[in-house]
Amino acid sequence: MMLLTKFSHTLLVRAAAVASILLGMLYLPSVFHFTLSIHGFEPELGRGSHIIEEEWGKWSIIGGGLLFIGSLMLRPYRSAWLRNLLLGFLFICLILLITAQLPPLLIWFIMNLLVFSWSNALGFLLHFLFAALALWGSASTLYAFEKNRLSSEITD
Repeated sequence: MMLLTKFSHTLLVRAAAVASILLGMLYLPSVFHFTLSIHGFEPELGRGSHIIEEEWGKWSIIGGGLLFIGSLMLRPYRSAWLRNLLLGFLFICLILLITAQLPPLLIWFIMNLLVFSWSNALGFLLHFLFAALALWGSASTLYAFEKNRLSSEITD
């Protein structure tokens, strides 16, 4: 339990938010001239996959932005029900972002099995590390939610 609570849940949520934004930017060619591309599978994917990748990147940036704004709103409020509402919102956002990592993780994993390249391995590693960070943040947020709920029951 010490590892779970060593960092505050707001710090973990903000780290996951920034990671989500940065990871999403890698899929937008308008942001970086370098984009993550799947080597050995480009001809089969065609232009349609680039549209999907760009949409995934946009939603990753939007999700990260919502997480960051939610974590900023969490601090000033002392009302237990509002704090629980914000913690629940952050938890749901984190779970959705973790779920959104499953298709890219599967694609990068399959591509590593079919045609190994360092960019494929890097793509898989980035998504895996982000999913692990978001999972850690969601567990910490759930712990903070429960702690907040228990402390509000004691004061009532």
